[in-house]
Amino acid sequence: MLTALEVAEETVARSSERRYWAIKHHTESHGRRLDFHNRQYLIDIYDDDAQRIAIQKSVQCGISEAMILRALHATAQGISTMYVLPTDEGKNRFVGNRVDKQILRSPFYQALLAQGGGDDSKGIKQFGAGMINFVGSNSPAKFTEVPIDFLIIDEVNFCEPTNLGLAEERLRGSDLKLQAWCSRPTAAGLGIAEIYNRSDRKHWHLRCHACGLRQPLDWFANVILRTGEFAYHVLDPTGLDEGRGVVCRACHAPLDNLGPGEWVPETPGADISGYHISMLFSPTNTPKELLVKYDRGLRNATEMEEFHNGCLGEDYTSAESKVTPELLDACRSGEGWPSRVYGCTMGVDVGKILHVRISFRHEGRRVAAWIGTVENPLELDRLMAEYDVACCVIDAAPELHLARSFAAKHPGRVWLCQYPSAGTIREIQLDHAEMILKVDRTMSLDATFAELRSGRNILPANARDLDGGEFYEQMQASVRVHNALKNRYDWVEGSRSDHHRHADNYDWLATQIVGAGGFGHPPKPKGLPSFQPLQDRQTKKSPSGSWGRRGIAGKTRREIFQPGQGIWKTEAR
Repeated sequence: MLTALEVAEETVARSSERRYWAIKHHTESHGRRLDFHNRQYLIDIYDDDAQRIAIQKSVQCGISEAMILRALHATAQGISTMYVLPTDEGKNRFVGNRVDKQILRSPFYQALLAQGGGDDSKGIKQFGAGMINFVGSNSPAKFTEVPIDFLIIDEVNFCEPTNLGLAEERLRGSDLKLQAWCSRPTAAGLGIAEIYNRSDRKHWHLRCHACGLRQPLDWFANVILRTGEFAYHVLDPTGLDEGRGVVCRACHAPLDNLGPGEWVPETPGADISGYHISMLFSPTNTPKELLVKYDRGLRNATEMEEFHNGCLGEDYTSAESKVTPELLDACRSGEGWPSRVYGCTMGVDVGKILHVRISFRHEGRRVAAWIGTVENPLELDRLMAEYDVACCVIDAAPELHLARSFAAKHPGRVWLCQYPSAGTIREIQLDHAEMILKVDRTMSLDATFAELRSGRNILPANARDLDGGEFYEQMQASVRVHNALKNRYDWVEGSRSDHHRHADNYDWLATQIVGAGGFGHPPKPKGLPSFQPLQDRQTKKSPSGSWGRRGIAGKTRREIFQPGQGIWKTEAR
């Protein structure tokens, strides 16, 4: 039997130039010589000359090295290349640990770098006849500096989507317009999954030597069979213990998951060449090791997402990470809109049209009094009066002038909401001087999601039909995704509109400002006043915190709400 090195040498003569470089000049991250003996699925990826390539992948499957080589090979030919990574900090680590070390290990690469004769930094390298720019997606200024022919986006699901649009603008003047995307997926239909779904959707197929069936590898058909929500049957327990465990889905004969196979497209002819890579045919983990991770996922929704996303390379979202139609249905009251309410809260999301949610409190629950859209900002004034809105929170962006003009007409009752950079604040912050509310986006959306799951957000009986069905669609648009690179969770909407979700969120924020209780429903209970504007209210206790007058001894103040403690903290300044 040929050794891995002999197999590599044997393939040199029949390889593409890009794969020839990989075999003769490239090494793995640990310095070992690159070969395709146990990663035969990579051969066609290295040889692929498509204009646009998308790779939806598991972790540790050899694609980062493939992308580095693709970038270096193109740049050496005089193709101006931009290589995008999620952050500037991550870009610097990537270039230092992966690219620079790769060049240092190869006299051939060093000669091409010397031939470039110019920049050699963490951001720019002149390599051969061309130049490559390494960019963090969180630095928009870097996307406006140079025209390019080739755009590579590594870990697209963890990049800043707005700035990626700026990167694609740099291709506009190119005749080549080459693009390559790769990433571990996250939620269904987002990022790399959306791009891969527009591709020819190639899957790696193996042929069973016993029955002849050609088949893609599937965890739930070639390794285990599910027998219940939390139960399964291992198809080849003996093979699993011996480091194998993958079988034919038809005859259950053993399959060599690391052996030769072929890429088979689902939709031939698409203008994107797409590949889906799983650890099932990568040497990184054995099927038995994957089973341990799957077992953990059965007990923990986050672990299950990690198994599907990181191990199987599949876009996947657990029911615990998204708003579902069933969840919204469970919040419907069976009744229509109330005939008359007073002392309400209101949330407004600003866009081409205004999305609005108005609520009142009843028995500790936030009950919808009105949900819909208006085109004219003057309609907001009518709603403020009609529903006796005590507190409104409106999106401060993208129409700051509109939001400020609306707030000026209702002094003390309208707050402008800003979402600062993720992770920079841990509580709701109120600036009374400017009537600005700041809150962590993920924290507030987590809170409204928890409110839905606990049945404390009450919707009308006809909620499915609101705004022509858009209310249900937009409430489901955002998905809670774990950002593994930044070690935090984000609510991500992808290309779907989520205006109603944010209007609902702003309305919830308004209820946090006015506190729990105090809302009535006709007939109005004796002695229960409607809410007044904040600056007119004397200090008094409410179940969720304390109220205070605007200004303390002539000073402005900032109020901080700490949801975990259920208290307001006031700071004079």
